[in-house]
Amino acid sequence: MKILKKEHGITLVALVITIVVLLILVAVTLSLVLGDNGIVTKADEAKTASNQKEVEEQLKLKIQEYLTNNEGEFDRDDFLAFLSNQNEFTDNEDNTVTKDGVTLSIGEKGEVSIVNTDSNDDGNDNNYGTLTESWDISENQDESVIMNYYDDTKTLVVSGEGNTYYMLPYIYLMGGDLAYYRNPNRLDLSMVSILDWVYEPETLIIEEGMTSISASAFNDIVSLKTLIIPSSVTSIENRAFNELTNDSTIYCETQAVADLVTASNTNAIVIVDASKF
Repeated sequence: MKILKKEHGITLVALVITIVVLLILVAVTLSLVLGDNGIVTKADEAKTASNQKEVEEQLKLKIQEYLTNNEGEFDRDDFLAFLSNQNEFTDNEDNTVTKDGVTLSIGEKGEVSIVNTDSNDDGNDNNYGTLTESWDISENQDESVIMNYYDDTKTLVVSGEGNTYYMLPYIYLMGGDLAYYRNPNRLDLSMVSILDWVYEPETLIIEEGMTSISASAFNDIVSLKTLIIPSSVTSIENRAFNELTNDSTIYCETQAVADLVTASNTNAIVIVDASKF
């Protein structure tokens, strides 16, 4: 009698399940390695950050060398000339210099900060979103202070150095006409307050390098929920953030800035949180 042996094998269903599981594992592995938050991306970000820090330290050493040679006195224009003569940094002629792809801003007193130049051709800024509109809000209308608005993230970003013109950011956001309101006799809060909102920003970011915020600069912008103010700010005039309620939170890099905010007369919650910077 012929005895039949029972064969053990993989069924078609089991094979399909195995292939599906393997494909999922491959997809997960590729995502972990190549995704936006993957190993390769994180490694590139770490390399970029390391390079930026190295160039920043090199520039700070140059500033120290300049200060030593000039008895501790710092003149930005003279320093830029001194730096250009050494042919290590490229002077961009806008108070910034570049080396090895890293652009740094130099303040009037020798402050150094990294300039974020990572943006796409379509106007999308990786930090804030798509640029909607930009205004010169400087006191002398010399583009020393710029306010950018990103409508998709409801974010206002103020950058530069110097003072803002009295209530100018507020007027712009309310849809006011600059030429009309530049007349001091017509600059009246009761007139501005009847204008309809053009934008309703929820976040205000004052970038490193700004040193002062003028009176009523962001007065009555009640849509603001989060404000971030760096340690470079040393002066905040009265009512700069007037009418904000305790639904709004102002994050300050240092206690000194928090004290300035509190003294400016605001009802917002004020918190010192260096991790925001």
